[in-house]
Amino acid sequence: MLPHVIQDPLNPRRRSLLRGNLATPNGDHIPIEQRAASEVTHSNSKQMTPHGVGIENPAFDVTPARYVTAIITERGVLHAPYEASIRAMAAQPELAPA
Repeated sequence: MLPHVIQDPLNPRRRSLLRGNLATPNGDHIPIEQRAASEVTHSNSKQMTPHGVGIENPAFDVTPARYVTAIITERGVLHAPYEASIRAMAAQPELAPA
């Protein structure tokens, strides 16, 4: 199996594993932002798909934890078990809630 690495910045303006998902019981409960259909249907302001075609354009997907080799942040690399390593990194003073 090929390694699968997730990049997760700790930028406070973005939802991230460390900032928003510790209370989420599993990936089925992570809200997926839907981006504009025009990002898929148009190129250079020209429609490239037939009118009325249904489009789903998720901003990201959720990879099951069993397939993730590591989570890379600007503070370090997290490894399984992820719940423990995410909580340990989140408890560091620079990440603790104000």
